Amino acid sequence: MGFFDSLRRTLTGNDADPAPLNSRMSDAWDRYESVSAEAPVDAVAYDRSQWHKKLKRIIDETPAEGEWPDLRADGLAVGIDLTWIEQALRDEFAMVVRRAVSDRVFTEAEHRRIDLIRDRLGLTETEAETILAAVVAEAEDFFGGTVQDT
Repeated sequence: MGFFDSLRRTLTGNDADPAPLNSRMSDAWDRYESVSAEAPVDAVAYDRSQWHKKLKRIIDETPAEGEWPDLRADGLAVGIDLTWIEQALRDEFAMVVRRAVSDRVFTEAEHRRIDLIRDRLGLTETEAETILAAVVAEAEDFFGGTVQDT
């Protein structure tokens, strides 16, 4: 008795008839084939997801220069729409500001880091100030008090 016979007997619980194992394996492969053939892969959504993960990682690594210069080009190279990229950059900038004001104190170090991120994202000062004002107003409304600027 060989290894495969032992395996078949163990999996099927039947020494005599290997057919149940063969049919189950065949069914499993057929199901797998049909599921993967029917389920279209949304490549754009996947590319956006991967690009967004990269954006978050780069922001977390700031102030390091890292991959900032190629960020937009990488998104465009995989077919992501520039409008979507620009909105994602603004949204992530808003998240950085939210994290900075979450303790209700906005320190000088946080100011410098946010200004560096703004510069690397290519946001104008006007855009950044608009986002900052909206986030601070949102935080003050949520906390019911002011955000201290140190």
